[in-house]
Amino acid sequence: MRIEIACKYCGTSFEVVPSSTRQYCSRSCGSRKPRWSFHGLTNTPEHRVWRRIRRRCYSPQYHCYHRYGGRGIKVCERWEDFNNFLADMGNRPGPKFTVERIDNDGDYEPSNCKWATMAEQNKNRSNTYTPAEDQAIRDAAAQGYNFKQAAELIGKTYGSVVARAFRIGLKSGQPPRGRKLSDTSQVQNTQGE
Repeated sequence: MRIEIACKYCGTSFEVVPSSTRQYCSRSCGSRKPRWSFHGLTNTPEHRVWRRIRRRCYSPQYHCYHRYGGRGIKVCERWEDFNNFLADMGNRPGPKFTVERIDNDGDYEPSNCKWATMAEQNKNRSNTYTPAEDQAIRDAAAQGYNFKQAAELIGKTYGSVVARAFRIGLKSGQPPRGRKLSDTSQVQNTQGE
């Protein structure tokens, strides 16, 4: 038994067995099929953003790969296709918007991404400090803790705490400037250096 179908390229009718996957009437028509589905959006801001997030996650030569792919962050399988990325994210709201991951340690996926300005994204950085964390650094220094201990106390990296301490006026080995020790119960007593 054979059935008649139309060629996907030229429309000519031809016969195939029902289980066949053939879609073209001849090899010449089959070779003319487009190899890629072009979306016509290659140089749009959304496409450039999509290319950058993929490069951050998959190209070790990319200048900031260590902060993305090097930390295990990846792009979800659905977003391997630009059309799906665009369908999920929509058009960029304005020129100052980029893709923000809501969970800084999460992957690029629809449930974890949104368009945001840099001002909004700066609140989601791993080195952003709250006033309470600044005070915890001051309190730890007032009690004689070193920066490494202060980092462990507030859950930040040593380098980040050193840089932040310098910005709020603390230097290693100097008594803290600013407010007095307010809540000593936050700082647990451990041995110094």
